[in-house]
Amino acid sequence: VDCEGREAGERLSIPNSQVCNGVCNLKNCEDEAKCNGLTYGTFDSGQYNPPYLLQPLQPGWKWTDSSTSSCQHFNPLYQKNEQFPLFNYTRCAAFSFTARAMDEGKYLVKELNPYCNNFLDQTNCTDTSKIAMTCDVMGYPTTISKQIMCHGLEDLSICSDSIENVCYELSTTCKVHKHLMCDGVDDCLDKSDELNHICQNLTPEPCVRRAGFGDNDNIKPLKFPLAWLHDNVIDCQDG
Repeated sequence: VDCEGREAGERLSIPNSQVCNGVCNLKNCEDEAKCNGLTYGTFDSGQYNPPYLLQPLQPGWKWTDSSTSSCQHFNPLYQKNEQFPLFNYTRCAAFSFTARAMDEGKYLVKELNPYCNNFLDQTNCTDTSKIAMTCDVMGYPTTISKQIMCHGLEDLSICSDSIENVCYELSTTCKVHKHLMCDGVDDCLDKSDELNHICQNLTPEPCVRRAGFGDNDNIKPLKFPLAWLHDNVIDCQDG
């Protein structure tokens, strides 16, 4: 896939596997701009503007549009107590980061550039393929995106019970959410999420894990480690 290199005007080529994979592989995340029939950010005269660079002065900013929520902008230059609208082209968009170590995008030391200062833009995802789970956000059941899971920010709780940040550093190259462990899928390249000792002793009965990383209709019940019992974390959707 060819994408324009905006600084120098050249064309940059990246593999198809790096397009719409939830990770920004090009400047300004243009490889994540158009995915599954949705556009994240805006295009103005051929220039791509990712959500985190959108400003009120740019075309398309109309409060009369179908905006049902708002938030304080992540960029301090635009905050000034102003509330910015949330449209489909800002919700659950990929955002840029700086990675110290990465294993399939699961372990990141993130220099984050989302749209909302409180990451509200990573909730209520229109594209179901971006959904990690449903949880209570500001008192309402809401979907949250995969890319905000394990954000590691101690002073931020997106879900009311902070379930999105219950994650484990299983090796030097992999950190995964608790509910990706012992599910029969290798999420870490070293398979540490499936080889961990707690995966050897599972419950006799399965349940649907709260963080199923997908549309609830497609999530299958799974047995879970006995170590999760009575650990003060609600792991199953039915409690």
